[in-house]
Amino acid sequence: MEWFEPLGIKFVGVYRTEIDLEFVLEEFKDVFSEDLGSYKGPAISLPIDPKFPPISFKARNIPLAMRKKVDVAIDKLLDQSVLEPISNPKWCTPIVPIIKQSGEIRFCADYKVTINKAMKSHPYPIPSVNHILANLADGKFFAKIDLAQAYLQLRVDDASAEAQTIVTHRGAFKVNRLQFGVNVAPGLFQNFIEDLLKGIPGVLPYFDDVLIFAATEEQLCNHLHLVQEHLSESGIQANKN
Repeated sequence: MEWFEPLGIKFVGVYRTEIDLEFVLEEFKDVFSEDLGSYKGPAISLPIDPKFPPISFKARNIPLAMRKKVDVAIDKLLDQSVLEPISNPKWCTPIVPIIKQSGEIRFCADYKVTINKAMKSHPYPIPSVNHILANLADGKFFAKIDLAQAYLQLRVDDASAEAQTIVTHRGAFKVNRLQFGVNVAPGLFQNFIEDLLKGIPGVLPYFDDVLIFAATEEQLCNHLHLVQEHLSESGIQANKN
């Protein structure tokens, strides 16, 4: 629960237990697949001001030493249908490669210079510390689910995909899933996951983490089962580890 400390939340004297989760992993194998999840519901539409003129940039230079790894990242996203080649796009956002600790490349699109300028506000409230504390008051047993590549599991409509177009040394690609770096993405995803899990007791979604809590171990298992059931039915996947 590594995100509690930055929020200033500390647990003292809380009961902890190691429960057998093998039954969850076995019953909901589809939720813990290594494939990229894809929400089965409607695609998301980004709130872009249609009166705002499109902005297009050329590809930024990428060091030759990084190009092979960037190519691997692009090919993976093409295989997952996250990226799709596009000709003559109106919007073009340059990418910024980032080297992860594993040595792999993750690239972000610099949307602050393009579509973020045209985005209408999406003021969906993010849970506050007081809200989290109030909800956790009766919890003694906890579990946390990490949603795998959370934003990329949400499809966007064609107009939004074209607006998210990235430009690389290999050309332009429209982005068919919600992208990290889009300024309204956190609020859109928080809205989505809260709505998806609405009505399940003892559940607190916080971005790509879902905290599940209960007063007893049996209740925790029941809550966890309901969450996995909702994720399975919707096509959303979680990290197994």
